[in-house]
Amino acid sequence: MLIILLKFMMYRGKKASVCESTRTMHNDQKSSKDLLLELEELREKIKICKDEGEKKCTKLHKIREELELFKTVIEKSKEAIAISDKNGTLIYINPAHEKLFGRTLEEAQKLNYQDYYPPESIKVLNTIIAPALARGGQWEGELSVYDSRGREFPLWEQAGSIMDDQGHFLYGFGFMQDISEKKQIIRVLRSSEERYRELIKNMSSGVAVYEITRDQKDFIFKDFNKAAEKIENVKKESLLGKKVTEVFPGIIDFGLLDVFKQVYKTGIPMHHPISFYQDNRHGGWRENYVYKLPSGEIVAVYDDVSAMMKAREREKLYAEILEILNSSVDMKSTIELILKKIKDFAGYDAIGIRLQKGRDFPY
Repeated sequence: MLIILLKFMMYRGKKASVCESTRTMHNDQKSSKDLLLELEELREKIKICKDEGEKKCTKLHKIREELELFKTVIEKSKEAIAISDKNGTLIYINPAHEKLFGRTLEEAQKLNYQDYYPPESIKVLNTIIAPALARGGQWEGELSVYDSRGREFPLWEQAGSIMDDQGHFLYGFGFMQDISEKKQIIRVLRSSEERYRELIKNMSSGVAVYEITRDQKDFIFKDFNKAAEKIENVKKESLLGKKVTEVFPGIIDFGLLDVFKQVYKTGIPMHHPISFYQDNRHGGWRENYVYKLPSGEIVAVYDDVSAMMKAREREKLYAEILEILNSSVDMKSTIELILKKIKDFAGYDAIGIRLQKGRDFPY
């Protein structure tokens, strides 16, 4: 969505095509019949130009509606989002970014990017992140940052870039999350088993602790907090000691088992982005952060983001219904199209509407 928004910013600089001009004629060199034929040809060309103009207006109207949808989703996102131009100047931040750093866009534009980062993070930015983005690549990892009060906190950032057709850098963008709470879990895990148990018990995020099997091909449940029980609708006692592939057989296709193995092998924390998990008992959108403890155990801190994804789907449904209403031809076909959209969205086998005056419209 953000990439589409950025590409529109590139699009708006392009010139629209112009209809072919007609050559001039001298009336004294043409017969009346020739002049009438040329006049008719001119009328046809004018009509073609008008039709092309209307098509372009319709296309621009649709693009505007899509941009409004993307803008709504971005501004409601819990992730902090920022966009900068080729000179590194911020040109957009969403409300979550303002809340995270305590600065408006105008305030942020007065600062140098070095005001956001301590020296060790600036080194990573200059030597790793900036060169990767300049080549059109991406970067994901943890950085330390400062907010407007000077508080230093850990940030998980996904950064990318938009290039033009010649491969020149145009825009940079970043998605950011404060991972202070998740880092606190790791610190507590390392310092005190008792404190760790109490912390994960009351965490709002789901927390699962695993131990690798002897053949190092699977992981066994060692702990599971209350939030995880609620998310998965399962009791901790029913899964302790069991392999994760037995309890959650979809974890292989989901890609999380490979993340567990990679973190166990390297000891480097990894983020498993929002993805849809599904098996015959469990389903929903999940986002995971995976860490390794000094004991060798693997910890997954995760959240059920199904409600957020459903909200995005609703925003898309509203936009599609609005488009149907804007292009309405007659009431019957309009109602049937809207009912189909609602039926597909809700997953119903059938749906209908009863008007206060008139007949029913089943679908």
